[in-house]
Amino acid sequence: MKIDQLSYFVQVAKLEHLSQAARAVGVSPSAVSHSIAALEEELGRELLRREGKRLTVTSHGRILAKRAESILNQLRHLKEEMASDEVAWEGTLRLGAPHGFAADCLVDAFVELSAPHPELRGELHNLRSAEVMRLVAAGELDYGLTLTASGHHAIERQKLFSGEVLLCVRQQHPILALPATARVAALHDYPVAGPRSVGELANDADCGVLGYMRQPGVFAFCYDSYDLASQYLLKTDAWSFLPDWAIQSTHGVIVAIPDIPVVEKYEITAMWPKERGLSRPLRALTQLLGARVGIK
Repeated sequence: MKIDQLSYFVQVAKLEHLSQAARAVGVSPSAVSHSIAALEEELGRELLRREGKRLTVTSHGRILAKRAESILNQLRHLKEEMASDEVAWEGTLRLGAPHGFAADCLVDAFVELSAPHPELRGELHNLRSAEVMRLVAAGELDYGLTLTASGHHAIERQKLFSGEVLLCVRQQHPILALPATARVAALHDYPVAGPRSVGELANDADCGVLGYMRQPGVFAFCYDSYDLASQYLLKTDAWSFLPDWAIQSTHGVIVAIPDIPVVEKYEITAMWPKERGLSRPLRALTQLLGARVGIK
């Protein structure tokens, strides 16, 4: 079994078309056909099946394609690691992240990453998690961060951080002076601020405060970044729910309401296109981000 054979087969399995796969790898269709025939003979399994003019991948072929793609990505990473450390990184990294996380962590991490590599450029998109995932899966982003743990067949993922979504207010908010048992009921006496999409951090379960916040017209203020939410809470008697890291980043200006159960749990997940793998700059970026947000 040779590397070229695996590479040819992965392309054929992906495109389900011999001539298109041959053009993609830059060889003749006959070379691809002979290579796959040799693989089938070596493995003793049918990998592709012809149905008229169409090729379909067998169950054994799907297993081989998945394993082969992983092997090819690892080999590419190994070659990059063997490259000289003196070689500067260059090109553009297309990055995406939701809400204020892009500004709070991703910008700082990219600045640190690119400092010794002046030819390395960044293109940063501030998007909702679902849009980040869609663009990474389509290959339109090289790397993304999401506030969700859901997966996609075209994406590789790595969890960077897990935490909790908490109800919060400004420091010295009147609700903090109430007895703990009275605070939940008192929330209805104050305006509420919420993200443009409640589902960005919450699942579809109708639970307590989240159920209330899904009612039409309940928000006095809508935001699409956590720095906007913090500024609004600071200047009003409104309350909202924010991830713990966003609350901590205000350095005590915004605080979680004590003795109220956790609203929701979340994960910050790094993701990248599976077929493209993780380049050296993006692996370094992942390490920087992991160090910044911490792994719990």
